[in-house]
Amino acid sequence: MNILVTGSAGFIGMNLCWDLLEAGHKVIGYDNFSHDYNLFERQTAAFHVGDYENYSFKRALTFNKADIFQFEDIEIIYALGAIPGINPSWTEYKRYYHHNIYGFNWLLDKAVEAKTKPRVVLASSSSIYEELAHASYDDAPFISLDNPYALSKFAQEKICKMYWDSYEIPFVTGRLFGVYGIFQRPDLFIYSAINAAINETDITIYGNIDKQRDFTYVDDVTDGLKTIAENGKVGEAYNICSGIPYSLEQTMEMICNITGKSINTLESPQHKGDKHRTWGNNSKLLALGWKPKFDLEAGLKAQIEWQENLNEGR
Repeated sequence: MNILVTGSAGFIGMNLCWDLLEAGHKVIGYDNFSHDYNLFERQTAAFHVGDYENYSFKRALTFNKADIFQFEDIEIIYALGAIPGINPSWTEYKRYYHHNIYGFNWLLDKAVEAKTKPRVVLASSSSIYEELAHASYDDAPFISLDNPYALSKFAQEKICKMYWDSYEIPFVTGRLFGVYGIFQRPDLFIYSAINAAINETDITIYGNIDKQRDFTYVDDVTDGLKTIAENGKVGEAYNICSGIPYSLEQTMEMICNITGKSINTLESPQHKGDKHRTWGNNSKLLALGWKPKFDLEAGLKAQIEWQENLNEGR
């Protein structure tokens, strides 16, 4: 198949591209490097993906209808490109809305003009959900847009619905929970906790260490995205999650047991719009045949090995 992946140089995008290429698909990767964490490492990884003959990579300035949609019969668009993160979205909301809403709307507008009507697989976020005290998040109807990032991701879902209703551009949505694994963003908790253990430095916890997260390994996330691309019902949203919440304290204990080192924590007030617990219900995705391959311990071991090798290479 001919596949377009936006955000292809990002953490999840790179892993998805590798999976698709290994499966024999022709992939066009698009990224504008708008979120410049570990920029050199991201660029190196993105162009390493380019070692595949059936892969081509395009920067933002060369991404337009002429060199994407006219020359390629795109069958699937994996829409991963977005500015991530809750806390920065409060001060950089214009940037978030420009990339995540205007940019995404532009992408679907170009899809309307394409030779074929590609199926859009949107990577949305668990951030859109209301926090529930004693239950996991179903795929509806508990929506609570309490920060600009969440608003921008839910807007993407509504834009998909608008283009399906008006132009019959088919779409399916994956709402991602606590993604971690190789090439994870360094501002995220698991990367920071592993880094603190390896280098014996401090980690700042925003809120309390009893906060819970439904951590999901990146390979399981890319499998989930591929599953809904192939088998998901048009217009439906699917939680891509492990379905098992762990506290930050439990997660750090696992990291310490694996590395044989300790982690010193510093506490800071919780960020606005952040939640005490995320916990997804993945029953709809399981019904499509998806099954997670990594429990938290196995996923942490894989990421720790990657980060240790990353440190040795510096």
